[in-house]
Amino acid sequence: MKDKSTQEKIEDLFRKQVLNDKRIKNACLLVHSEKFNVHLNVASGSTDNIEAHIEQPNHLASVGKLFTATLISILYER
Repeated sequence: MKDKSTQEKIEDLFRKQVLNDKRIKNACLLVHSEKFNVHLNVASGSTDNIEAHIEQPNHLASVGKLFTATLISILYER
């Protein structure tokens, strides 16, 4: 990111949200834009005393079904 302070602000806000919201155990944030030269990949929180990290596998549960249905609908419309 060109403006390092902006990247730090985004990371701080993300980490504070994860820490302050008791419903969230851990989370990952990925922001990428070639147009604005931005690549931010952050993980925060923990589960069972294991700190979250960006290379940690994620359980997506039923999100895959929604994603697949959306792709099929887009292809059908085209």
